[in-house]
Amino acid sequence: ALTALQSQHTAQGNWDSYATLLERRLEGARTRKQRVELLLELGDVAHNRLHDVDRALALYRQVCEISPFNSTARSRLRNIFIEARDWDNLRGLYEPRGDWSGYLCLLRDHLQRADPSDRYHLLVEVASAETELLQNIDGARMALVSALEAAPEQVEVAQRLLEEHGERLGDE
Repeated sequence: ALTALQSQHTAQGNWDSYATLLERRLEGARTRKQRVELLLELGDVAHNRLHDVDRALALYRQVCEISPFNSTARSRLRNIFIEARDWDNLRGLYEPRGDWSGYLCLLRDHLQRADPSDRYHLLVEVASAETELLQNIDGARMALVSALEAAPEQVEVAQRLLEEHGERLGDE
């Protein structure tokens, strides 16, 4: 009966009712695997159909509590954090493993397809991560120069470049 209701709600685009149905199924979930699958589906509905980012974040975090390195939940959290430019929480996903190279790799990967506004913010975060996490001063300087090229009106980046790298800027 629940499966028939699920099909009906999705066919009609009745996402609130579908989410309620998933929550009822979640209450009756007996295994960890069932809970994780339902939480992931509910998170997807909350984020992509109901546009409730806070609810989706809470659901994906529940998955991570049950299964700390669940790649689907972590990937969805990463995407939400990047969309929101929530660098602190994004870094938090990488902190348990200390995978700062992976963190920078992710940011650089997103740079390849980012629009100009997002590109600027990603480059500023790359610069911060290079400095704070990897102590790579040259990488930080290059990211800040690229950020300034992407958004020359951003005076803060120019000031940061001069303050942190002024003596080395003459080389470029």
